[in-house]
Amino acid sequence: MLFDAASARHAVLSLLEGWSEPIRGLVRDSDCPLVPRRISVLAACLATTADTEAALADYEAELFPRSAEAAAESARNLDVIFSDRSPQTLVELFESFRHD
Repeated sequence: MLFDAASARHAVLSLLEGWSEPIRGLVRDSDCPLVPRRISVLAACLATTADTEAALADYEAELFPRSAEAAAESARNLDVIFSDRSPQTLVELFESFRHD
C-alpha cells in the first residue's frame, strides 16, 4: 500500500483536532513513518456473530497473548524508572542498548 507520508500525517492530525498538544506532538514530531494498518479483525469477528460479547472474547483471545510481551516489557521499564536507584537504573537500561 503506497501513501504520501506528509498527507497521512496531516490526516491523522486532523482526526486529533482538539486533543492535547502532547498527544498531537506524538504524531506531529515523530521521526518514524506512519504505518497504515487495517483494523478489520474485530469487525470480522463482529460480522460472524450477533453475540458481541462472544466476538470480543474471540478477538481478545488472540489480542492478549500478542500484547503480553509488550505489557511485560512496559512493566519492567516502569520498575526501572521508579526504582529507588533511579535515574541510575534508567541510565543502565539505555547503556544496555549501545552498539559500540
